[in-house]
Amino acid sequence: MSYALWERAVGRFGRVALPGGVWMYSGATAPTNGTSGTGQGKAGPGSVYYLTTNGRMYRNYGTKASPLWRMSSGMYYDEVLISAADIVSTAAGKLGHAEGQILVAAPGAGYLLQLISAVLIFDYATATYGAGGNVTVNWSGAGGAITGLISAANSFGAGADKLAHFIPLSTVALVPIANAGLNMVAASAFTNPGTAAGVGRVKIAYLVHTTGL
Repeated sequence: MSYALWERAVGRFGRVALPGGVWMYSGATAPTNGTSGTGQGKAGPGSVYYLTTNGRMYRNYGTKASPLWRMSSGMYYDEVLISAADIVSTAAGKLGHAEGQILVAAPGAGYLLQLISAVLIFDYATATYGAGGNVTVNWSGAGGAITGLISAANSFGAGADKLAHFIPLSTVALVPIANAGLNMVAASAFTNPGTAAGVGRVKIAYLVHTTGL
């Protein structure tokens, strides 16, 4: 059977057996470890699990009797829509909140995200957003900026379409924060005069590392 058929079977049934005691799984929640964990008694070392909510892949580095699922390190690419409502919203997880818009959620204990780059595409429509501040990509939570900034006037506060490319700061080595997500943060919230309808699309590339800590 071809890999495409295996993949289709996993998508339909949530699991499928491969030769040599290796299984492929999929599900909407992360796999669990240990003697009562995901695939216990079936999933031998090297079995894989696809998380359907974001496409990340886990591999069993333990045993069939006691699986130890770890997220596979590698590069990931996501596209995040920041709607007109999200641009001015001050709710948690939105651009107007002090911690900004979630681009990539925290990866979990024992993992570290490494930003490669993020591209903001601001698609202007109808009117200009007011107020607002400089925009950066930050660690989630209390973490600070990890990129240079773009001004409000050249991002969400622009009166025309705009593009911005964010890359990690390079003047000194960054001190990463384990199990922290990546957020887009405005120094102060944008406002809508009533007719602004522009949206942002963020294309973000990043690595997921296991820290062993």
